[in-house]
Amino acid sequence: MNVDAMRWTDVRWLDQSRPYKPLDTGNGRVALSVAYDGRLLAINTAHAVHGTVSLGAVAAFPDTWRYDQTRVRAYRAWLASPEAPTFGLEWGAAQNLRVGLLADVIPVVEMETPHGRVRGYTFAPPVEQALCLQVWVLEAYAADVKQWPYRWTGTLGLTRAAMTQLTEGGILPEVDATLFASWEAPLLHVVSPVLQMESAIAFSHSPTLEMQSESTRVHVRAEGLCPITNGQGILAVAFTLGQGEVTTTASQAIAEVIPLLEKTGTHWRRFWLSVQVPKEDVDSPPCLHRAVAYPLACCAVPLDDTCCLLTDHMILPLSWTRDAYYLMQALWQSNAPQREEILSAHVRWLFERAERPQGYWGRSYLSNGRIKDPVFQLDQQCYPLLELVDLVEQTGETALAARYAPVVAEVLAAIERRRAPGAPFVATDETPADDPMPLPYHFSSLVLLWYTFSRLAGLAQQFPLPSPPLWWEDLASAIRDTFTTEWRGQTLFAYAADAVGRVHIYHDANDFPTLLAPVWGFCSPNDPVWQATMAFAFSPANEGFADGPFGGLGSRHTPGAWPLGDAQELLLARLMGDAGRIRRVLARVQATAFADGGLPEARDPATGQPTSRHWFAWPNAALLFALTLNLT
Repeated sequence: MNVDAMRWTDVRWLDQSRPYKPLDTGNGRVALSVAYDGRLLAINTAHAVHGTVSLGAVAAFPDTWRYDQTRVRAYRAWLASPEAPTFGLEWGAAQNLRVGLLADVIPVVEMETPHGRVRGYTFAPPVEQALCLQVWVLEAYAADVKQWPYRWTGTLGLTRAAMTQLTEGGILPEVDATLFASWEAPLLHVVSPVLQMESAIAFSHSPTLEMQSESTRVHVRAEGLCPITNGQGILAVAFTLGQGEVTTTASQAIAEVIPLLEKTGTHWRRFWLSVQVPKEDVDSPPCLHRAVAYPLACCAVPLDDTCCLLTDHMILPLSWTRDAYYLMQALWQSNAPQREEILSAHVRWLFERAERPQGYWGRSYLSNGRIKDPVFQLDQQCYPLLELVDLVEQTGETALAARYAPVVAEVLAAIERRRAPGAPFVATDETPADDPMPLPYHFSSLVLLWYTFSRLAGLAQQFPLPSPPLWWEDLASAIRDTFTTEWRGQTLFAYAADAVGRVHIYHDANDFPTLLAPVWGFCSPNDPVWQATMAFAFSPANEGFADGPFGGLGSRHTPGAWPLGDAQELLLARLMGDAGRIRRVLARVQATAFADGGLPEARDPATGQPTSRHWFAWPNAALLFALTLNLT
C-alpha cells in the first residue's frame, strides 16, 4: 500500500487552544471517544438488557454518590479532561501534535516521536457490527530502519455505562462487573459472564503481552515491533464488542484494515454531498456539521428494526423523547440520507419498544426501551405523537396509523387522567429541565400540547387515529387567560400557574415551545405579550439568564449560559428579522464551542469556558433546527 495515498486533504485540523474535549466517532452500533494523543477513553455499544455497555479505563461511578450533584459534576468533568484514564498506543515524548477530523467524523492524530512521524486514524466502518479500528501510519526519520518498537497499555473494564444524572430518578440494580481476560496472539479476549458480553482486541503485528487481572479490571502492557519498508509502516488495532464471533470479526477487520478505512472515508464524503447545512468557515468549529454527524455516528442506535436516539454516548447514554425530537428535526431539515429510515425506526422504538407501564412515556430510557425514570413530564408525551403525525403525513400509510392508534389512545387517556377538574389544563410533575415544578401547570408544555392536539385532530379526520379530547379546542384561549399576567409594568406570559391566581415568572433554555408559539400559530410574532415575554427571557431580570461577555439564556438546572439558550435566541432573532442579532449569536456560539464543534450544556458567562456536560447532542441539533426551520 502506498502510504502517501492516505494523506487526505479533507482533514479539518482543530484549534487546540479551545477547551479540551475528546473526539468522538462511531457507526451507530459502536461509539467511542479519543484523546488528543490517540488513546481511547471508552468504546460503547448497546445491550439488550442493560442499555449500554462500555469497554474502557474509567472507574465506575459509585452508587452512593448518585444523589450528590457536586460529585456527579466532578466525575463528568474528570471524564472529559486530559487526565482521564485511557488505553492504547504510547508514543513517548511526542512533539508538534496536531488533531483533526477527516470528513468531519474520523479523528486524526499526527505527531513527531523520537523514531519518526506518526499519523493515526480512529474510525468505525459502516458495517453492522460493533467494530472500530485504529490505523497508524509510521514514517521513520532514518531510511535504514527495519522495525519500529511500539507499546500498548491500559486498564480495561467491561461494564454497564455509568449514566450519571444530576437529577437521579432511581438507581439501577447493581450489575456484577466480573470479567475474564485471555491472550492468544494476536488477540486479547475479554469476557463479562454476567453481561454476556465479549470484546476482542486484535493487533496487526502481534506483540508480547502481559496481563494482571483483578476481579473487574485487567491491566495490559504489550510491546511489539512493526515492520518498516522504505521508511514506512502500518500499525493497526481492531476492537469489537458483542455476543459471540467477536474474535473472528476482529481478525477479519485487521486483515482488511486499509480497505475498511478507505470505505469509511468514502462513505462520509458521499454523505456530506447530499446533506444540506449552512456553510461554516473552515477555521471555525464545525458546530452545524456536528449537529448531523454526531447523532448518526454515536447516538442513533439500531435495535432490530427500531432506532433509539440517545442524548449522548458518554455521560448519559439515555433517551429523552424531547431531545430525540430535536435530533430528528435536525436530521430531517439537513436532508440527511438516512432520515426517512431513522424516523420510521425511531417511531417504532417509541411506540413498540419504549416501556409505558402507566400508559405514558417516562422521563428517560435505556437504549433497549427499558424505562429509567418513570416521571410524568407533559412535554415528553407530545413529542412522540408529533413524530408519529410527521411520519403518517409523509408516508400517507393508513396501516401505520391503525397500527399505533391503540398506543395513542393509551397516551391520551394518561393525559386525561391528569387534567384539572373543569379546566383544559394538564399538570406536569417536572419541568423540561427535569426539575420540580414551582406550580402545577407549565406554559411551554401546554402550548406544545395545544399544537400536538391540533396536528393530531387534523390527521384523525383522514386516518384511523384517535381524536384529541374536545376540550383541546378551548386550550389556547384558556392558556392566554390564565398565563397572561402583569409583572413590573409589563404584560407577559407566566412560566407556570396554578389556575387559581398564582403565577411564576421565569423562562428556561429548555422551553423551546415558548419560542415556537408564533411558528405554530398560537400567537403572532408581533403579539406584544409574546414579545414582552421574550424581552424578559433574554434579560438579567430572568433568573434563568446569565449576564456577561459570553452570557445568554440558561437554566436553574445548571447555572450559566446555555447553547440551548443561544439556539432559542437565534430563532427569536429570525422571527424578529434581526440580522445583526443572528450574527452576534452565531459568533458567540463559535467562540465558545469545543474544537470539534461540540457544544456543552452550560458555559461560564464571564469566560466562555464550559462548566457542565461536555457531551450533549441536543444543543447542536437545536442550533441547526433554529437556523434552518422554515418560518414561512
